[in-house]
Amino acid sequence: MRRRQHHPATSHPVVPLEPAQLPLSPVDDWCWPSARGDGLARLVPPEVALAMVDPTDAEPLYAAEEEAVSRATLKRRQDFRAGRAAARSALRQLGVADVGIPRGADGLPRWPDGFVGSISHCPGRGGAAVARVTEVAAVGLDIEVRRRVHSRLVAAVSTPRERAWMSASGTTLEAATLVFSAKEAVYKCVYPVMRARLAFADVEIVADLSSGDLAATLPAQLPPAWRRLAGRFAFFTAHVATSFWVYPTAVDG
Repeated sequence: MRRRQHHPATSHPVVPLEPAQLPLSPVDDWCWPSARGDGLARLVPPEVALAMVDPTDAEPLYAAEEEAVSRATLKRRQDFRAGRAAARSALRQLGVADVGIPRGADGLPRWPDGFVGSISHCPGRGGAAVARVTEVAAVGLDIEVRRRVHSRLVAAVSTPRERAWMSASGTTLEAATLVFSAKEAVYKCVYPVMRARLAFADVEIVADLSSGDLAATLPAQLPPAWRRLAGRFAFFTAHVATSFWVYPTAVDG
């Protein structure tokens, strides 16, 4: 693990995540911070297609995808299938006919030429975010079960300032899982392009709980376009999802 980076102090808007504020329903419906119904659209910018799939409803894997999980456990196969099904659903939104999305030698999804994307899955949900490379240079998506991060792991995944914000939020495990998910999304956004192996301490997250906006500060060794990323988050009944992206103009400029 790399040494923790020291960044200028940043204010953290604090809005307690009290359970009473989050409307619950029998399904994994959108619930906060935006109005129910526009959650998926709010999680990513308009250039990015986003899809989420229930693993029990996921379509079968394509032959090109089967090899990656031919010896995997049933659970791993179900998770993998949900992620690929979500990826194909997102590609359809961009006008791409159904294609297999195999895993490359580096373990990353091999997207059709001209596209970038990110796949995530956890118990009960698979998701994917996809965009054209002419519109988005990189995108990262992560989905986690809410309150997944145990109290014993909070210090391992967060910086001192993040822990101070978690404590002030009044729901440490909820906020800790948000931070953990955001850092996973940052890694999925950055690594495929920059091949930078980031530790949890290398990334600091600021979350605006009133708007759903995220900001991530990364090490100064990275090129300027990759040192501060914009993102968003969404709380669902059972899950939290986070995303980050980089536009080509930021990379090229």
